[in-house]
Amino acid sequence: MHYCLFDFACIVTCTLCYFSRDPAIDLRFFPVSLLRKNREIKNPKFHISCLQRILRLRWWDKVPHVEIRHRAHCLSMEAITAERHLRWTGHVIRMPENRLPRRVLYGELKEDRRSVGGQYKRFKDCLKATLKKNAIPPDQLETLAADRGGWRDICATGILFMQATQDETEDERRCRRHEHAARNRENNSAHLCPTCGRAGLSRIGL
Repeated sequence: MHYCLFDFACIVTCTLCYFSRDPAIDLRFFPVSLLRKNREIKNPKFHISCLQRILRLRWWDKVPHVEIRHRAHCLSMEAITAERHLRWTGHVIRMPENRLPRRVLYGELKEDRRSVGGQYKRFKDCLKATLKKNAIPPDQLETLAADRGGWRDICATGILFMQATQDETEDERRCRRHEHAARNRENNSAHLCPTCGRAGLSRIGL
């Protein structure tokens, strides 16, 4: 099982992070900003389903996603992608000024028109949101990223903070959902099915 988890972390996780649906698009340069919305939704689901198969879990075991990640000693897909995002950004910032990735990162359009309605997020917008989730001040990005070793430690600490916050949010959401279901069962205890004993919202169909 440990070898399966290691192979999954090395191969499948990297593939989910760096490639989109179109194999002709290489996302090594700016993986997060170019990921399509549907892939950002499907990748975590596929990530959890793979961990469930490796750990030999089924849906009737009713193991939460947080517990699955803890058993596999694995971060969430969002945290893994954010770590790749921050590490690559620091690498681009440390590049010489004549390198193309750095010029693209700091470049801006002089003249252009904004489309009607909501705007697509730029790479800088995604980076700023990622920094806030990892408790890293955006105004100190260049200073912190100048030191490669220090930036690696900062990214690791920020990812752990982000994962802990995400796990706490998921636990609170699950507790609220269970409390709401328990209250509904108490309020609808008068409408019980004589066959299975389940509570219904009304007597229609009983």
